[in-house]
Amino acid sequence: GINLSPEDPHINFIAGDIQYENGFQVLGGDTYDLDKKSKDKKVLSLRSFEEAKKSFEKILANIYLDNYKNPLAENSYNLDLIYISTALLGDTNFELYFLYKNMKKGSQANKYLKEALDNYSEAISIAPSQEEVEKLELERGLDLYSPAELYTYRGNVYSWMNKWNNACRDWKVAKKYGNKEAQENIRIYRCN
Repeated sequence: GINLSPEDPHINFIAGDIQYENGFQVLGGDTYDLDKKSKDKKVLSLRSFEEAKKSFEKILANIYLDNYKNPLAENSYNLDLIYISTALLGDTNFELYFLYKNMKKGSQANKYLKEALDNYSEAISIAPSQEEVEKLELERGLDLYSPAELYTYRGNVYSWMNKWNNACRDWKVAKKYGNKEAQENIRIYRCN
């Protein structure tokens, strides 16, 4: 599909999701302990995440174009495609940060960290309510991207920027929504 319609946002969503997952699979499932991963695998992972980034950016650039209106595809998403794509772009940029940081490419890494922050902030600004997401999860037996996760991840980005007040503020919001990772971060980093 991507060869037939390389700019189509719906096709790029599928491609971006696959490329994003491939970035993890190449490394054995995560980006932890990157020093223990082979250089070749890190390069392959980096390529996958870079391709995912391009796909998610194409979604956001083309979703409003009339020639890509697809009511059938649009009805298949449980949450708004722009919201999900923006959140996944944040995740992708955050993973690229870790890969470039590990490769000792600080300016490139910091660029992706800033982009992740911007993506998470944008996703938070357009997110459905936590209650709406939880209701959909219960009704449909799904695990959806929630505001609690966005606040947790944006807090994590802030922590890597050494902006601890901002990190703690976001983790506290996520904790109110019941996010366990945020609760743990508040405890570990002694947020007041």
